[in-house]
Amino acid sequence: MGSQDTKLSLKQDGTALTGVFESPMGSADCTGEVQGENIKFGFDFEAQGMSLRIDFVGTTDGDSMKGRAIFGDFGEGTFVGKRM
Repeated sequence: MGSQDTKLSLKQDGTALTGVFESPMGSADCTGEVQGENIKFGFDFEAQGMSLRIDFVGTTDGDSMKGRAIFGDFGEGTFVGKRM
């Protein structure tokens, strides 16, 4: 599908992350964790009657993050993000 701009709002409580992922296809609650510079988060998404798990695994410096986006059985891509 190519690249897509999305908005991710995260709240950190200790190492736990909770938030909302918003894209042109809709929004989903997400959960994850951060350990030092390592970050991972993901969500379940319903699209056209099919459930899909999307996970993000990467690194962060507090103001930006980058890594792999894993689309269940549909493959992988990369992601980058920056604090707004």
